[in-house]
Amino acid sequence: MFRNRDCVCVICGEETGSPDYDYCYDCFYEMKDKKDEISHLCKKELYNLFNSTLKSTNKNNFVENMTLLHAIKELSLDKFDDYEMYEDLESSIFNFDESVNKDYRLNYETKYRCDDGHYVRSKAEQIIDNWLYYHNFTHAYEKQLTIENINYIPDFYIPKFDLYIEYWGMENEEYIQKRKAKEQAYKKAKIKLLGIEESDLKNLDDLLEKHLKYIDA
Repeated sequence: MFRNRDCVCVICGEETGSPDYDYCYDCFYEMKDKKDEISHLCKKELYNLFNSTLKSTNKNNFVENMTLLHAIKELSLDKFDDYEMYEDLESSIFNFDESVNKDYRLNYETKYRCDDGHYVRSKAEQIIDNWLYYHNFTHAYEKQLTIENINYIPDFYIPKFDLYIEYWGMENEEYIQKRKAKEQAYKKAKIKLLGIEESDLKNLDDLLEKHLKYIDA
């Protein structure tokens, strides 16, 4: 479960006054009203409403639609006591929130030139890119991937194996939450993902060769 650690409302971003509260006063009661309006819906109807709302959400209607999305999420527990559904919806909301409001790539320039001509954002990505190049694996860098109307930008994509590669280069709490949400989305969509840790960089031959040979077998 992704909890609010910064004492800010997960809908509008205003202060909540306590890390124990996910919503500010106004958003909590607006969300509560939305829950009452849709409390008669069955699970399937709630899922359909969630997906259509998520698909239509943009920066102009963000707060209004997020209020409804969180209302649906809360109903999954309050009405159906379905924790799996709750986590599924919460993960989708978290990923969408990140894709709309935060793009860490704006803070990291593609300044590392690889031997195949790609420009990447870190020394670690440069090492991975060069390994793929010198082992003759055709690959794309930051090829957009869309899962359930949410856009992701994986670090690398190898078309031969239909495989996405992510370099997990940070360890702060927010990054770990984003990583878990992304991994869950890939798994749900049955998309092949290989994660690389910093400790793996010295052993790419073992990690990548074994993994790619296993896929190709």
